[in-house]
Amino acid sequence: MLISPCATSAGAYFGRAVIAAGGSAASSAAGAAIKGEPIGKAALMGAGMSFAMSTANFAVGQWSGWSKDGEFKAVALKSKGAALVDGHMDGSVNGIWNTEAGAVAAAKGANMDVLLYNPMRGRILDVVECAQEILFGPSTFSRGMASYLGGLQAQGIVVNITAHSQGTIMATRALQVMSGQGGNLSGGTVTFNNPPIDPFQAYTSGWSCGMKVDYNPNWLD
Repeated sequence: MLISPCATSAGAYFGRAVIAAGGSAASSAAGAAIKGEPIGKAALMGAGMSFAMSTANFAVGQWSGWSKDGEFKAVALKSKGAALVDGHMDGSVNGIWNTEAGAVAAAKGANMDVLLYNPMRGRILDVVECAQEILFGPSTFSRGMASYLGGLQAQGIVVNITAHSQGTIMATRALQVMSGQGGNLSGGTVTFNNPPIDPFQAYTSGWSCGMKVDYNPNWLD
């Protein structure tokens, strides 16, 4: 059963791109002022390069899934469904190259309440999506996951997250988004299994939301 899809609009993405371009313009102008170069020209070049990169990244993300609407999906695995009547939500975030059926089976085998599913798009596309998430920040999936977790927080539900492989990148970014919005998931635990995300980002993302953190690297995986 699908609990909640989440879409993020292209307009929201480009709004963030404009803000980033403004920051780049200011930084370039400051650098030009220090060097005694034309400030206006430097600001325009900085903004233009930033916006061009954001546009290209968005276009690639439509292919990889990083910037594509509707990527986040929460799938209830037990009859209690979205109500989560025991006051807890044990959720898993799937790893790279997992079909939905395979991810559901693995989550059920781990006795999870909910699967937070990031779609498999193919071997190359999933790797590209991972790279974009690491280099350029939260994807539509991560932002959707943050929104979903925020809804659970508002209901007073204790959240425990187990993320695997690519899912650890997504979980880290989602918690960073939550933290930036004042989110608090204290009482819960986030577990990072076979994480490609570095321990500093993993730990700080969980701690910033009041969660306990379990980080389990496997260098052979």
